[in-house]
Amino acid sequence: MRRKELVLSLAFLGVFSFQVLWHWFLSGSLQVARSLSETYLHHGRRWDAEGWLDLVLPAVLLGLTTGWVGSQWSVAKLACFILVAGAGIAGLMPVYLLFVDRSAVWFWNGTVSDFGLQFVKACALTGFLACLGYAAANGRRNERKARGE
Repeated sequence: MRRKELVLSLAFLGVFSFQVLWHWFLSGSLQVARSLSETYLHHGRRWDAEGWLDLVLPAVLLGLTTGWVGSQWSVAKLACFILVAGAGIAGLMPVYLLFVDRSAVWFWNGTVSDFGLQFVKACALTGFLACLGYAAANGRRNERKARGE
């Protein structure tokens, strides 16, 4: 495996590991874990914490990293990594249910359509952010070339 693929694989592993450890922590018996879990799973807020932490945060990190690291890759290779990131983000949803009380998880019914929707959202957000990372990396590279570095 080449260096860039290894860096990106380690980033994926780091983000996915953090996500699993976060949900494991939320299932703990400490008071702070219970308080965070109640806030995290609370239904009816203007913003849903679980959406930000389960979808947006990993998509931002993985999307920007994928675009930046893969800025010299072909579009097909970049798309493959975006699909892997989306599948990973969506695939973790059932894993989270191993740690939290399933009855408290109002936003996830566990159906195929839930998984499919999560996959589409994760791929779309990761892909958009990968484009931003790709453009930023290429812009920086072009700027360095223009300066003669």
